[in-house]
Amino acid sequence: MIPAVPILIQCPHCNLKYVKRSILSGNTFGAQYWSDGKMDAPMFPEYPKVVVCKNCQDHFWISDMNKGDRFKEKKYRKKGVYELEFPTIEEYIQLLDENASLKVILLYDFKKVL
Repeated sequence: MIPAVPILIQCPHCNLKYVKRSILSGNTFGAQYWSDGKMDAPMFPEYPKVVVCKNCQDHFWISDMNKGDRFKEKKYRKKGVYELEFPTIEEYIQLLDENASLKVILLYDFKKVL
């Protein structure tokens, strides 16, 4: 796996800063596949598509965010920037209850937390 340079993004509701990670290259060697479609691949990490903000508890889609500043690892740790995390099961259930059109997209992502 070859990691890409992290990108700084902000919650659109409260401006809390997060670091968005991605990869330039990855592979599925040694991956474990499950019957529900889940794949655990150590050299091909998956990242959340939707995030629940730690500060304001509102959700936002990563794909809707503008790319922010690219920065080096050591620099962002000093700024109080948080890692993006998959929502918990309870947060997924709340998101599904709030918006029925999100169900297909969120159910795919939901497999990551099980």
